[in-house]
Amino acid sequence: MITQASGNSILLFKKVAGLILIICGVVLAALSFEDGSMGRAMLGVLIAAAGIMLMVLKIARRNASGPL
Repeated sequence: MITQASGNSILLFKKVAGLILIICGVVLAALSFEDGSMGRAMLGVLIAAAGIMLMVLKIARRNASGPL
């Protein structure tokens, strides 16, 4: 079994950063909708979308490397 340690740290960072961005974006959007601030709500949605994109990039890179 061959393991690669160099790429795993980048993938872990993208996963953690993506999850943090998703959580912060959803919380910001929810609080902003409650206050009635559409600008902050859209910012929250954009932050959550950026987190989703990081997760998609992580999954795409993992699947592009081929089978173990």
